[in-house]
Amino acid sequence: MELSVAISNRITCLCRKNDLSPNKLAAICGLRQSTISNILNGNSKNPTIASLKRISEGFNISLSELFDDAIFDIVDKQEV
Repeated sequence: MELSVAISNRITCLCRKNDLSPNKLAAICGLRQSTISNILNGNSKNPTIASLKRISEGFNISLSELFDDAIFDIVDKQEV
């Protein structure tokens, strides 16, 4: 699994868990809706750390908590 797909899946799961639409998440974290959409749709293969930090803050979690999920174990076992 590609890292960008894992990031997209993690953000999608957190949106569901927090009952947030991608548009609402964008508003909360101060990013453009297109930025969130590009990450979720896989158009952004390398989202910036700054964007991911703002997304994690939108969920009220740390950046390390954003990546603290079993889905990233799958990516870690593959060549990046």
